[in-house]
This record gives sequence, structure tokens and C-alpha cells, in this order.
Amino acid sequence: MARYLGWSIAVLACVFWNVAAAEAETVKVTPLGAAAGEFSALDRALLFEDPTGVRILYDPGLTVSPTDSRLGVVHAILVSHGHGDHLGSTPAIAAAKNAAVIAAPNLTNFIGKKVQAITGMPTPSCPPSPPGVGFNEMTVPRPGPCVALLGISGSRVVTMGGSGVAIATVVANHDSSAAAASVSDPLKTELTTDGLSAYLDPANGFAVKFTNGLSVYLTGDTGLTAEMDTIVREFYQPSLMVINIGDLFTTGPEAAAFATTQLVRPNTVIPSHANEAATAGGDVVPGSRTARFIAAVKGGRDDHGHGHDRKGIRVHVPKSGITMEFDARGTCVNGCS
Repeated sequence: MARYLGWSIAVLACVFWNVAAAEAETVKVTPLGAAAGEFSALDRALLFEDPTGVRILYDPGLTVSPTDSRLGVVHAILVSHGHGDHLGSTPAIAAAKNAAVIAAPNLTNFIGKKVQAITGMPTPSCPPSPPGVGFNEMTVPRPGPCVALLGISGSRVVTMGGSGVAIATVVANHDSSAAAASVSDPLKTELTTDGLSAYLDPANGFAVKFTNGLSVYLTGDTGLTAEMDTIVREFYQPSLMVINIGDLFTTGPEAAAFATTQLVRPNTVIPSHANEAATAGGDVVPGSRTARFIAAVKGGRDDHGHGHDRKGIRVHVPKSGITMEFDARGTCVNGCS
């Protein structure tokens, strides 16, 4: 009995040590914006690096090109919807980096055709690797670009052979369409004549679970949704959130703060899609949308009288080229001011 008890304690100690070691590892998040050290109007792109080495680019937008020296290796690209300020040069980046593009079904087909125009070869669907193992798991790096459709609440795992990064899609309340100029005739002419764009599925956000235990909610462009409180917070339980604050077409600063503090309740939040020169000399511009968002998250009251309960949620502004490192609980342990 004593020998069995000792063995059991040793096994439990090993398990706890392995869990603690995994949680001590960090996920690196690097904003790839328009100006080094700043948070600028068109900034959308974030590059995530898992402790296993898996590197995922989120919404490349208009500040990243396929030859951008900041990119390095890119294994997968997440695209929330088809608008140019998020899609950007995704097809060219995928072709240059042999990356898997993960997006809604019609959007992946659209991107796949764009990749084909660059490579001269049909763009394959990303297969499970090795064949016959977990149909939603893919091994990276890939031998060439591929497209991986993902419907709402569907999931895929990106792995380098061991534990992988789990990626699921969640609802976003927003349009997803491609400009008429980006599609082929005769549809191009028909859409242009009527002043329309090409519909490409509903927009979506992403819930990403990294191998150190960090769970991240990437809202994409969205308005307020009830799913933030139920599905996102209760099921995916993110400790880090990236939310658009641009207003007009999406949540503005106060609405985004309400979503953060009252609905999702992460430990940490990163504002995105501010549509403004949010910082100057690396400092947040007073009176900016970003400043308003930070103030609202810290406990102010918005224009509709909603109070926030000061949950101690930390706000970190994404400054281009400055890598932030997050532990399993969404605490920034390096690179955040």
C-alpha cells in the first residue's frame, strides 16, 4: 500500500508539474501596424506565436504585405470577414508563406481562387495530417498554401506534431462582402451597375485556445451580441480579448467597454480597429476613442448610464512591432507598458 501510495503521489506530482510548466509558457502577440511603436488608424493585424512554435496571423489588413520582414514564418491566417481592411493581401501572403487560410466557407473559396491566380495551381483544401487522424487537425508547416473552411462553432487544430492550437469560430454581428472590383465579370459589371458588393457569408470572430492554456477571443468586426455573455464567456471562457472599437460600423468605445466588462469579462483586453491615430510618440492621445475605451473599462459610466463594476480588467494598447507575452491567465508578463 505504501509503495502504491508513493507511486500515486509521484504520478500526481508529475502531472501537476507538467501543467504548471505549460502554464508558465507564454504566447507572443505582435501587432503589425502602419508605424513602429504606434497604434494607427488602419492597424488590424496581430501575429500570435504559440509555445510550440505555431505562428498564426489574424486579419492581415492593409498594413502587412507578403514581403513584410516582420512576418517571418506564418503557418495559418485567420480572416474574420471579406472587407479589404481585414482581408488585405491575405492571398499573396498565403501563397508566399505556404500558409493555411482559415475562414468562413465562401470566403475561403474566394481566397482560394485568388491564391490560384498567383500560384497558377488550384488551391487545395487543408487536409488532416496524417490522413485518417482527426478530420479537423492539420499539421504545419504545409508544403503549399491551402484553405480551411470553418463554420460557426466548428473547430480546427493546428499542430506541429504534438499539442496544437485549437481554433473555433463565433458569431459576429457584421457584414462580410467583397468589393465589386475584386470579382470577375459578368458579376463584376452587374454589381457595379447596381452599386452592390459580393456577399461572402456572415462575418465571424474566433475563439483560440493555445497550448499553454491561454484562451483568446478575437471579436472581428461586430456589434454587441448576446452570444458574448453566453457562448463566448460561458463556453470558451477567454482570459484575453481583442475587440474592435471603431464605432459607426462596429462597437464604439463605450459599447466595446460594456462588452468587455459586463458580457465577456476577460482578465485582459486589447483594443483594435480604432480607425484613428490612437497614439502619438507611443502615448495614447487624450480624447481619442482609445482613451475613451480605456477610461470606460477602468470604471467610468458610458453615455447610456451603464455602470462598470471595476473588475480590474487590464487594457494593453497594441503598438506596432512591440511583442507582448501572455501567460495562461491572460496576464502580460513581458512587453506591456
